[in-house]
Amino acid sequence: MPALTDVLSVLEGPEFPYQVLRAMRNAALFATETRVPYGIVNIMLRDILFGNGGRAPIPLTTKLDSIVDGAMSHSWILARVAMIFKTVEFTLAGMEGVSKPQEWQTFIAGCVAGYTVMGPVTSIADYKLKQQVNLFIGIRTAWAVAGYMLRKDMFSSISQKFRPNSEYAKDLGWTGFVTLAWGFVMWHWRHQDKIAPREMPVAMARSMDFIYADGDTPGVQKWLPRSSYIFAALFLYRSFRDLQGSKG
Repeated sequence: MPALTDVLSVLEGPEFPYQVLRAMRNAALFATETRVPYGIVNIMLRDILFGNGGRAPIPLTTKLDSIVDGAMSHSWILARVAMIFKTVEFTLAGMEGVSKPQEWQTFIAGCVAGYTVMGPVTSIADYKLKQQVNLFIGIRTAWAVAGYMLRKDMFSSISQKFRPNSEYAKDLGWTGFVTLAWGFVMWHWRHQDKIAPREMPVAMARSMDFIYADGDTPGVQKWLPRSSYIFAALFLYRSFRDLQGSKG
């Protein structure tokens, strides 16, 4: 597809705005590659393989809508995290006059991205999706940071207490969790993963490399993996469905 590659080559500059755009692209593609297989197995095939437990059958279109909405929402969440994280990290590094982000700058950028994107919850579906994403990174980050603390001999001075005795405490706990989790995961990935490669689970490190670093290196073909066409099909389907709904 020479015409398409010629168009996409415009977005392959080494400048930082293009790096952010490519990070958002990779975030959307990663979410598509993650959410669609999950939806096919857990939404489309689960009832077929394991039965529905006597529940009323769910229409195929409803299942398809759930997969599409989940993939698009997941894509938009991760794309915003990528955009905010890279922009804040780049800005802080620029303010200090350094070419490579310092550890605290990466941590603050991750906190800002987590607080801005993951903190607000707009619906039950939004909460459930963000809960999945944050628990995914949370437990793996806790594992990685625990390894880091062991490596740095820091456990002797650590203690934790948490008593959720009010709704405010629960909200504060959730907001604090997503803020710190995204700060720690970005810091550990950027500054510690190469030092101790297996401290962070390999699959998670590879996913983060793909979303937040792979797009820094230009490459037209990176716009054209199979997941790009799946993402485009999902986007067109959802747009058509929403357009039909607005007419009805």
